[in-house]
Amino acid sequence: TGQTYTRPTKSYESYREAFDDHVAHMSEDELRAAMGTAAVIGSILGSIVGSRLAHKVAGNNAVAKTVIQTAGSLLGSTVGSEAGAGLVLNVHQQSRDRISYEERKRVAMERGEPLPEPPKKGWSDLRESLSKTVKNVQSGMEGKSQPRTARGQLFQSAVGALGAAARNAKKM
Repeated sequence: TGQTYTRPTKSYESYREAFDDHVAHMSEDELRAAMGTAAVIGSILGSIVGSRLAHKVAGNNAVAKTVIQTAGSLLGSTVGSEAGAGLVLNVHQQSRDRISYEERKRVAMERGEPLPEPPKKGWSDLRESLSKTVKNVQSGMEGKSQPRTARGQLFQSAVGALGAAARNAKKM
């Protein structure tokens, strides 16, 4: 009601240019909303993956299986949430870097100067970010003081088992 679609005045040579223009110029609120959405989706997916991984590690004891699956789900949810938000932030920064590079390149070409160094390509930043997130979560869980209850000790053991399983899966 009252809002009409206005056709963009700028034309783009590729979908990437249009994407970068939109993502790089997101407001802080739009960026936070996108990060929040990605964090929720990442949390759900991480919870499922963590629970399934823990199920494979748990063994035959029904109580241990339930506790380990819960711990795996919690850990997976935390890592997935951080990874989702990190993905959005990473894509936003890469779009800003590409737009900045194109402007610096245009200015250098006009002046007859050497072209600037292009920004990083690919997902290496995201892999590094995900790896740091996993390490931070693991060290946070391992760095806590000794739990006072048997349940807390079992949870800490489950987290340690998940970390070992993740390291073993990474080696394969």
